[in-house]
Amino acid sequence: MANKKDWRKLLELFRILIRPFSWIFYLISGLIPRRKDVWVFGNVEKSVFVDKFADSSKYLFLEINEKYKDKIVAVWITSNKDTAKELAKHGYKAYTKWSTKGLYYTLKAKYWIFTHSYINPWLSRKSVKINLWHGIPLKKIMYDSKKGADYRRYVRLKNPFKKYIYFLLTPWMMEKTYYLATSPLVAKIFSSAFRTPINRVLISIYPRCKIFFEDIKGFEIGLDTEIYSKVIQLKNRGFKIILYAPTFRDDKTDNKILEVIDFSDLDKFLQKNNAILLVKPHPFSVLTKMRSKITGKNIYFVDPSSDIYPFLKHVDLLITDYSSIYFDFLLLDRPIIFFCFDLEDYLAKNRDMYFEYNKVTPGDKARNYAELKTCIIKALKGQDEYSEERRKIKNIMFNYKSENLVELVMKLEDQ
Repeated sequence: MANKKDWRKLLELFRILIRPFSWIFYLISGLIPRRKDVWVFGNVEKSVFVDKFADSSKYLFLEINEKYKDKIVAVWITSNKDTAKELAKHGYKAYTKWSTKGLYYTLKAKYWIFTHSYINPWLSRKSVKINLWHGIPLKKIMYDSKKGADYRRYVRLKNPFKKYIYFLLTPWMMEKTYYLATSPLVAKIFSSAFRTPINRVLISIYPRCKIFFEDIKGFEIGLDTEIYSKVIQLKNRGFKIILYAPTFRDDKTDNKILEVIDFSDLDKFLQKNNAILLVKPHPFSVLTKMRSKITGKNIYFVDPSSDIYPFLKHVDLLITDYSSIYFDFLLLDRPIIFFCFDLEDYLAKNRDMYFEYNKVTPGDKARNYAELKTCIIKALKGQDEYSEERRKIKNIMFNYKSENLVELVMKLEDQ
């Protein structure tokens, strides 16, 4: 009897075999007139963690529904029926990608807005694709990678034959796509990483970061509301809120965190210091399955698929390692601890970086559990000498004109 791994291989083989027939749908989709006032949004991908109502595509979708609904028909496309139902319950247009209305809006939409994948790529011909991406990259991505998953997936395409096969399997990857960056420096990185001309990189603030500074209707959709409500209650009672947001490791060594941190001892430490720790693993981290080993009286595990951005504006101290979440957190000008206990292994076995780590990480570095607790005590006491350094890095990474992203997209040339 075939196991789960064998079934996955068979399913992938089936997808490859039927792809030549998919070209028919791809070519036909380019013949259907697309409407400039219809925009589809989504985070559709195989992973159940990715296909959620979250990230910058969520916040741009909410913004358009609030401020541009007279000009733009915004539609959320998903593979998740629960997501579609939840959004519809709140009065938004949302459909699964193979439903009748999902197919209709996908084929009629001129603009496709996403942060992970192309929504329904075999129906994307002649649409204008806007990739908002996941964030400012610390780690090298896509074609810039020299190791890790992206290297195995993209850099090997330097071989002409493999590149030709890749084109046959993913023709939409060869079409014009625009990317969102937050500064000229980040735009140059994306131009290199995606092998795209610099004029196809739009510069503006990430829509998800607007939650730091304004109230956004619908933000609670896609949120771990149970933990979020507890955070607000505890914050009002005077507790300091700490967020630990480690990134995933390509070599699946994330569980070393459980060997380095004594979470039972840490829970007692937090109780003593009137602090709460939120643990939010990356959706791809193996830590997502280890909730029972992490929670405690003062330690809360945030659903890995939850939108984390509403939490951030209530967080007093961020602890991370190599996650780009800290770049966005710079906008709040609050302390950051970089818990880089496996830095050398990470650089050797997982990812290389665009910057020298110590030069772009404005905060204390902790290399073991004892140092981590020392750094936390220091931050809770208000001993913070990194404010100026945070400001300098922020001004480099977030250097954009005031023009709204929606207006930038509207100005794109007719295609």
